[in-house]
Amino acid sequence: MTKRGFPEGFVPVTTLEEPSINGHHRISEVPALDKLLWVIDRFKVGPFALRGEAYLTSGWKRGFDLAVASGSLLLLSPLMAGAMSLRKLENPHTLPLLAQPRNGISWSKFPMLKIRSQDQDTAGTGHIKPTKLGLFLRKTSIDEIPQLLNVLRGEMHIVGSRPTLDADLNWFYEWAQIHQPYEKAKRVLGFTDEEWKTGQVSPELRTCVEEFADMVRIQSVAVWEKWRFTNPGKPGITGLYQISGRRELSHDRRMKLDLVYRDHASLLLDLFILAKTPQTVLSQRGAR
Repeated sequence: MTKRGFPEGFVPVTTLEEPSINGHHRISEVPALDKLLWVIDRFKVGPFALRGEAYLTSGWKRGFDLAVASGSLLLLSPLMAGAMSLRKLENPHTLPLLAQPRNGISWSKFPMLKIRSQDQDTAGTGHIKPTKLGLFLRKTSIDEIPQLLNVLRGEMHIVGSRPTLDADLNWFYEWAQIHQPYEKAKRVLGFTDEEWKTGQVSPELRTCVEEFADMVRIQSVAVWEKWRFTNPGKPGITGLYQISGRRELSHDRRMKLDLVYRDHASLLLDLFILAKTPQTVLSQRGAR
């Protein structure tokens, strides 16, 4: 341990931006993603040269959305109709199609369409109670097929940040202020929940934990503020969050991935994410 009580070699990061080779947001925990973005950012031919906001508001992005959404809807309409019919048979008393209010461009609300997978409305509670059929629909992402209609209506992108509920804003801020600093301190400094709750942690280590957590809190809140006060644009059906683990990821990691996508959004990155999405769906990683 160093004289301040931190692990040997630990370098505190108290700012949001940890520059990569090209000076944009970096996720040091995902070196493969950094390498991918480094390659993509150097591919500047025709429409592939557009980056970030310039690409997200371009005709190329809208054309990509319309082409993929139209073709996918033609192929998947029978599957969507079949899933909705089975849900109606499973519960005749509820509509199989759900319009859930989500935050869209400039945090404005839009009705995000899904095939209903729960008989109870648990949106925003953090508790997911799907039916037997609903669990299958969620794990296979069949419940998200109706969002192709949101894309055609101009409310969503095929690829983008994940759509958020109002409750997400509170969860993420609580994570940045409380949960993330404590969990990171527990992993790095080596103590258990039981030791912390029963007072078995020495006064010296407790002081060290509090100082370490303060540094993590500064960084995490900075990420939240950047994520919250940056225009999110239209959310996407798929994105970096979905192909990186979905619900296996922490709130902090998800916010970083959203920021990375906003910085590096490009036609080539969208094609890469779209190509990876079927593999993610089939693996069911992070789905529940």
